[in-house]
Amino acid sequence: MNRQLRFRFSLRMLLLAMLVLGLFLGWYGREWDRLRRQRAIATQFQSRGGYVAYDPKLPAPNQKNSPGQPLSRVAGRMLFGEDAFAHIDTVWLKDSKPGDFELFINLPQLKGLLLKQPPDDCLEQLVRNRKLESLDLQHFRLNRARFELLQRLQHLNTLSLTGNEVDDEALESLALLHQLKTLMLDGTNLTSQGLRRVAELEHLQRLYVSASKTIDDRAIGELKPLKNLRTLSLVGTSTTSAALEHIGDMKELRTLDLSHTPLTDSGFENLAESQLAELTVFGTAVGSQSLPQIAKMRSLRRLDLGGRNSPLTNSDLAPLAKLTELRNLSISTNGITEEALTHLSSLRNLRSLYLNSKAISKAAAVRLQSDLPHCTISGSDVAGSYELPAPQPSPDEPN
Repeated sequence: MNRQLRFRFSLRMLLLAMLVLGLFLGWYGREWDRLRRQRAIATQFQSRGGYVAYDPKLPAPNQKNSPGQPLSRVAGRMLFGEDAFAHIDTVWLKDSKPGDFELFINLPQLKGLLLKQPPDDCLEQLVRNRKLESLDLQHFRLNRARFELLQRLQHLNTLSLTGNEVDDEALESLALLHQLKTLMLDGTNLTSQGLRRVAELEHLQRLYVSASKTIDDRAIGELKPLKNLRTLSLVGTSTTSAALEHIGDMKELRTLDLSHTPLTDSGFENLAESQLAELTVFGTAVGSQSLPQIAKMRSLRRLDLGGRNSPLTNSDLAPLAKLTELRNLSISTNGITEEALTHLSSLRNLRSLYLNSKAISKAAAVRLQSDLPHCTISGSDVAGSYELPAPQPSPDEPN
């Protein structure tokens, strides 16, 4: 009786072991086949100067054997290699070809694509990758019909059309992409009519329309309906100080870049009560009239001033002493001397300071750092470039 029971027990264990082994071998075969195909695709793209990124990220060479890694990750690398359990989630291609789009289908976790000069019919293929979240199309002409195709990508939240032939008419169907959170239209030919369509994207948080001379104050006024906008880049547009009144109505805005625009030294009273955390006005005429208003933006953490023709002088920097929460400050102008540094010595929360002035020596920067021990100071003087690492670690950063 006992012998018969042991036999039944042994048979059951054998069948169970065979089942477990079969499941393991099946899983192993599928994973190995997936990695084989994925590696072939990665090799092909990389051989053409492309780039692929993985999720989770592959370990750096100095981290492969670091302690504290999950046992599953270590075991996976032993079985399959460094890319075990990793999926290609982003692809950058400089010379996309029609055959590439069939390969994309074999990357089921693909979420980001950057394509340069893609073929005209690429969107018909791309919309088959329903998990796409980020799409960057370079040197590609978009029209209304192609925007309507993009509507099928229901997870698409980031779209870059920088430098493309995109005009107001093409954007008639942009509102169909209602889920967009980031839109890059740098170097396009949009006007106020086109930005009126952009303003229909109620979930938009980041907008970049730099290097577009057709973007003026009237066009900025069309963006008022974007109640969730947090980042706005207007670098190199025709925006003047008159646009600051419209920008002041964007209550959620946290990052604003007005570099290389025809701003005059006025209008910043419209932003004095804003919640801006980052402001860049490099390459503008911002000076003595505007800095007292900028100094009222007590939430500022990053400020970039100056430029080749900047009117800034030593005394103009005095209001900056009120920006006690400032973390990063960049000043580029030969109009200031070492005397101006007295206005910066009280900014004890600074972590990064860049000084580009031939009249401010490295020795003066060293003296300033004695008042700002947690700040890394870099810059350029008559002797060349320098960098002074912070002598003490920041108290608000982990050791």
